[in-house]
Amino acid sequence: MAGRTLTRVLSVKERLSGTLSASPNELLAVFSRFQELGFEKGWGDTVQRVLETMHLLLDLLEAPDPCTLEKFLGTIPMVFNVVILSPHGYFAQANVLGYPDTGGQIVYILDQVRALENEMLLRIKQQGLDITPRILIVITKLQLLLSIISVTNSDVGYANQKALLMNPSFSLFQVTRLLPDAVGTTCGERLEQVDGTQHTSILRVPFRNEKGILRKWISRFDVWPYLETYTEVKCARRYQSRSETNGLKDTVGQYESHTAFTLPGLYRVVHGINVFDPKFNIVSPGADMQVYFPQVEVDKRLTHFHPEIEELLFSSVENDEHKTRNSCRFVLNDRNKPIIFSMARLDRVKNLTGLVELYGRNARLRELVNLVVVAGDHGKESKDIEELAERKKMFSLIEEYNLNGHIRWISAQMDRVRNGELYRYIADTKGAFVQVMDHCVLLPLDLRILD
Repeated sequence: MAGRTLTRVLSVKERLSGTLSASPNELLAVFSRFQELGFEKGWGDTVQRVLETMHLLLDLLEAPDPCTLEKFLGTIPMVFNVVILSPHGYFAQANVLGYPDTGGQIVYILDQVRALENEMLLRIKQQGLDITPRILIVITKLQLLLSIISVTNSDVGYANQKALLMNPSFSLFQVTRLLPDAVGTTCGERLEQVDGTQHTSILRVPFRNEKGILRKWISRFDVWPYLETYTEVKCARRYQSRSETNGLKDTVGQYESHTAFTLPGLYRVVHGINVFDPKFNIVSPGADMQVYFPQVEVDKRLTHFHPEIEELLFSSVENDEHKTRNSCRFVLNDRNKPIIFSMARLDRVKNLTGLVELYGRNARLRELVNLVVVAGDHGKESKDIEELAERKKMFSLIEEYNLNGHIRWISAQMDRVRNGELYRYIADTKGAFVQVMDHCVLLPLDLRILD
């Protein structure tokens, strides 16, 4: 069997070697004879690429090794279905940033699938296949999940593999919760086309109970009873595996496994987490360079936003974005001071209340700089337990440290493009972006740092 395969590969290589300078019509004739020798489409779109792939196959047949096998599998079409699952309370393309359990991951996922569509189209073309992929965004409303599950044709028979190669179809899936009562957003649409793409959509699947579909958003703290009817039990158990990341009292977690050992009851971590772990790397394309670029690139600056930004930062007139509450006014007395700035969801992981507390404790810092935080909606009650607790703590800290005149607390901002200019405006004041992480909580992915 191996001998016959080797003979076929050598025959194809010999035929192709004399066609490097052939015309397109001649190449079509050569490629059409592939099937006569038992080879389907997918080896490459040019003679040079086909020869490179054939050389790899010959190397595997004559002297197999892991590196050659990995390179060979990377050049032939194997992955036809990709599922992306992400944790979000409200997943939509507009008017959701800042909602409970809804932050920069939305931007990250949308940028990622756009880049992934372009990359897959390019690879499919280079592999010599004439197909149109369909990419479907599938996002589950679960905390701390960002998985890409690739389904290959390795678990189907040879005949089905040939059928896939002859008539392949690539799918990238990303699924989210359907929220029929999410007014002002598209979270109630079951299927939504992603802007800036040709073949990518968002699919939304609702949570259910014995009474039917859950129409309203529910906090991640109340989501567990619905998982068994929403996903496979094996997948649900993975979400609940705290030990995988953090470890337990007598076991090591994945971020400690190579750089730590435990002395139960005495000391656990020797060197801390491994920052080179792949889970700490943002998958390309990362930050959108059309939105986030240095403030020194004057020609690209979006100066038409400056009047809105100045009002946002310094206006003393109460509106939906900056309100007063009892003795808290959120108005800056001295607009000439540099600004310490932070923008995030109002929850424990982002720890904006920790930043406010550190700022409030340091009298010298309050003299030198102002503090501006963008988070939540302090003019409206939240339904998220954690956000409610952090909101209450924020008001308490502002009053405790008498931060009136020093702090500006602005409600969540939905305009991503204006937010990019807001960063640059802060930089113009010689200000700084600050993120204070809760030392008890591990956050392996944060797009704000890249932005």
